[in-house]
Amino acid sequence: MIKELFSLFDESAQSFDGQEPGEKVVLILRRHSFTILYPLGLIILLALAPAVVYLYLQKIQAEFVFTIFLFLSSLWYTGLWLFAFYIITMWSLNTVIVTDKRIVENEQNGFFHRKVAELHVGRVQDVVIQIKGLIETFFNFGDIIVQTAGSEREFSFKHIANPNQVKNEIMRVIYSQKNNLESF
Repeated sequence: MIKELFSLFDESAQSFDGQEPGEKVVLILRRHSFTILYPLGLIILLALAPAVVYLYLQKIQAEFVFTIFLFLSSLWYTGLWLFAFYIITMWSLNTVIVTDKRIVENEQNGFFHRKVAELHVGRVQDVVIQIKGLIETFFNFGDIIVQTAGSEREFSFKHIANPNQVKNEIMRVIYSQKNNLESF
């Protein structure tokens, strides 16, 4: 048990839970950091609300009003901290890992709701990118859709940074995998 705990510090950022022996990580992808700025900016604006309320309450000289205000402000800031923690946790846990053998999507929908899907590189038919709108074009992020052969669903990764480079890297992995299979 202690050995596994200390192995967390020995493993590099290029490893993940469920990695097969000899499998090399090519890319670890998260949503573009711009996508987290909107909710965090909203939290910062909401953090100013108690200060505005305090300016109005200063005119009232009642002790109990100030005590109630402090209590409600404490609850307000606790809720904002929890909301910020939730947003940052969901952003950091939603990942797409591209290896030389497969694509693994970790989708965290809540603290206790996680979905992991994987797609072997040999089943990929096409990789499509979608960049919609001025903001996505300006900040260079978009959606990546990996289309598969057969009746399997297509994998869609939302708001990935540098989608053209990611698409090219996925295609490079696909072609190198197919070339390795042909050489046998």
